[in-house]
Amino acid sequence: MKENNERNTLRHCSYCGKEFQITPKAYHQHLCSDECRRMWHNTHRKTYNGICNYCGKTFTGNKPIKKYCSRECFSRAEFYKQEDIAVLCQKLMKGEACRVPEWIKKLIK
Repeated sequence: MKENNERNTLRHCSYCGKEFQITPKAYHQHLCSDECRRMWHNTHRKTYNGICNYCGKTFTGNKPIKKYCSRECFSRAEFYKQEDIAVLCQKLMKGEACRVPEWIKKLIK
């Protein structure tokens, strides 16, 4: 029977370059330690550009499914829809210029 030492292989860490040993079960491992893993992920973060579903501004986020540019836009979109419609109607009746949230534009279409 083969010993585990014979089956282990050496790799170089993708972050620090240090040589380390892996087992066959960890064939996908490319970082030597938790510290290198944290540092590598901090320097290789992906950013995604999006358009806010509430205000229509472009923003940069860390998840591709992010819908809103800020906590305020999220709250307005999720909890204050009736109030937004009332304020928008008042401004339109007075003839004032106003910004129409994206979700209202989608309702109109």
